Amino acid sequence: PDGIPLDSPLSDPSAHVSPQQFLEQWAQAWSAQNVDHYLQSYASEFVPDGEQTRAAWQKSRRKRITAPKSIEIRLDKFESVSESAGESRVQVIQAYRSDRYMDRTRKFFVLQRSGQSWAIVEERSLGRIP
Repeated sequence: PDGIPLDSPLSDPSAHVSPQQFLEQWAQAWSAQNVDHYLQSYASEFVPDGEQTRAAWQKSRRKRITAPKSIEIRLDKFESVSESAGESRVQVIQAYRSDRYMDRTRKFFVLQRSGQSWAIVEERSLGRIP
């Protein structure tokens, strides 16, 4: 069966998802090439980098996520930069691997509390890591 196992901490509706758990779920959606779930991780206030509109960004992300035969995203070295009741700022190392390309980058996220979970309001690449 799909969904969260009953013995998972996420099956308890009173349990809050941590920023790290949220970003792991985002990475899992990306790795599974589940574009809808991936895009749902972004808050309505999210503004893409550059001059792109939100609609153009979503179209571009959909194409880039579905084009490779496979994608694997791994996140490690989670570092909480700051956290308040409704916001969390996190840095992580993101390892991206597909059948076409691979790299490691340091990423910075601003997450906003959204019910029991979080939503991405800002995402920036802080550069590649050799």
